[in-house]
Amino acid sequence: MHMALARFLLEGNDHLGYLSVLDRTTGLMVFIHSPDQTQEAQDFIEQARTVLPVEVVETPGRKEGA
Repeated sequence: MHMALARFLLEGNDHLGYLSVLDRTTGLMVFIHSPDQTQEAQDFIEQARTVLPVEVVETPGRKEGA
């Protein structure tokens, strides 16, 4: 249920990016967005936390701010 709500919220934010499910049993998803919209993506995550249990897990090897 949370995955569907997350996708719905993302669609309501002008398709800021897209979600891909990595593990449906744990609810692990990856949020893909344009690097030039990093601030907007972070704002979206903070807003989503008000209605969804969101935990940010950094991607190994990912550069900060990329």
